[in-house]
Amino acid sequence: MDAPARPAAFPLPEALAGVFAYPGDALDRHVAAAQEALAALDPQLGAIFEPAAVGLGATGTAEREELFTRTFDINPTCTLEIGWHLFGEEYERGAFLVEMRRRLRETGLEEGGELPDHLSCALRLLGRLDGGRPEAEEVSAFARGFLLPALVKMLTGFGERENPYRAALEATRGWLERRYGPALERRVTGSVRPAPYPPSSACGTGCSAFAE
Repeated sequence: MDAPARPAAFPLPEALAGVFAYPGDALDRHVAAAQEALAALDPQLGAIFEPAAVGLGATGTAEREELFTRTFDINPTCTLEIGWHLFGEEYERGAFLVEMRRRLRETGLEEGGELPDHLSCALRLLGRLDGGRPEAEEVSAFARGFLLPALVKMLTGFGERENPYRAALEATRGWLERRYGPALERRVTGSVRPAPYPPSSACGTGCSAFAE
């Protein structure tokens, strides 16, 4: 008798997005897919992610939900809304949310009950934008100018060394740097800001929303 077919693995951005979504029935599959893909890409990245796989795998549903809420919802320094890390409550965050919502809609992605700048939404969008061309200007600008600076800030304020989500964030940062290069940062009035993107209202047809 033939062995049952193995379920298709999630693409890595989708798998990582699922790791940072509120824990549900698919979490174990997302974690396993992320672990497998990262280890195949670079054993060091797989090793960085492994504590996340072990830690989340050892918890039940209620524990996972409590850990997620305590890690990301109660502590504002670790919120998963990347726009908050980049812009705080400034006007630019609103423009970023509008642009993210537009890009999610254009690529056929749903927000899933989260704000459009949630890390899970941003990773799924990155996967759609990438399409096997990590060197493309808007893809590189989005990864290096928005996702990576937000992750750097999140990890700087992440106090729990043993929290499995820390390992997941570190592995995600490592993958982004390996695929797209280091974060693009610009120091403005004493704070680190990503390279700006042109708002859609200032762009002509075909404008790249995340290009520098």
